[in-house]
Amino acid sequence: MSVLDRERTQRTSLERQLADHQKTSDQQRQQLEVELTQTKQQIKTLAEQIAIQQNQLKDKAKTVDNPQKRGQIGKIAGKSDILSQLAILLSS
Repeated sequence: MSVLDRERTQRTSLERQLADHQKTSDQQRQQLEVELTQTKQQIKTLAEQIAIQQNQLKDKAKTVDNPQKRGQIGKIAGKSDILSQLAILLSS
């Protein structure tokens, strides 16, 4: 086998390795994109659940006679509003 033949063989081998690596990288990128989309959807669902719970807390606060407890419930509802907004930001 001549030097030229060995170089061609080596070049062909390196080209195959590069093609395989690019294919693997593309597959990994696609998988990460799918996982990111799923994660964003999960975060969006959590944001919706937080918003529902926040509204329930606000409604409950209206029925509580004790002003101190009503204030505590309001603080919790306010914190859940921050969590809901954060979740919405993360999902976009």
